[in-house]
Amino acid sequence: MNQTTDAECALTKQEVHELETKIQSGSTDPVEMYFKDAVAHHIDDIDELESRKRIIRMNCGGDIASWQRFGILSALTNDRSGWDATVRVLKGEMPADTGLSAAWHLQKYRPEIADLPEWSVLLDSSVSLGSIAAKIVTFRRRTRKLGLLQEPIITVYRVFQALRAIPIALKNPNDPRLPKE
Repeated sequence: MNQTTDAECALTKQEVHELETKIQSGSTDPVEMYFKDAVAHHIDDIDELESRKRIIRMNCGGDIASWQRFGILSALTNDRSGWDATVRVLKGEMPADTGLSAAWHLQKYRPEIADLPEWSVLLDSSVSLGSIAAKIVTFRRRTRKLGLLQEPIITVYRVFQALRAIPIALKNPNDPRLPKE
C-alpha cells in the first residue's frame, strides 16, 4: 500500500471547504494547513491564492500567525497594500522573521517580482525588528555587484553578526532575532 503524507498531496475540495468553515467560525488552528496547501499546490493559481488570502483576512482577528500568513499571501499575489495592512495591524507584535519569511517565499515562488524595489520593505521590516538572518540576507543583496570580493566581505560580516548574536543567545536562546536552525 502506498502511503502519502499531507505535504505530498493537495487537499480535496471537501477538506478545503471544511477548513474554510472552521476558519470562518473563528478558529485559527486550520489557517496553517490552509496556507501550506495554497503555497504547495496552488502557487500558480493567483485566483485561488487571492481567495484564500481573502478568507484568512476576513477571519484572522488578532491572531499573529494568521496575519503572517495573510502577509505572505499578499506578497505572493503582489499586493503591497495587504502587506502594509499586516504591518499596520501587528505593529509592535510582529515577529522579527515575518518579513524575512515573506521575502523567502517571494524569492522561491515569485522570483520575477522578488527583487522589485517595492518589495525591499519585506527584508527592511525584519531588519528593523532586529532579525540577524535578515541583516545577513540584506547585506548579501547589497554586495552582489562586488563579484569576487563578495564572499570574503560577507564572511567577515557573518562573523560580526555572530559575535553580536552571542550575548543575545546567552540571555535568551529563543530570542526571535536569532536565526532559526
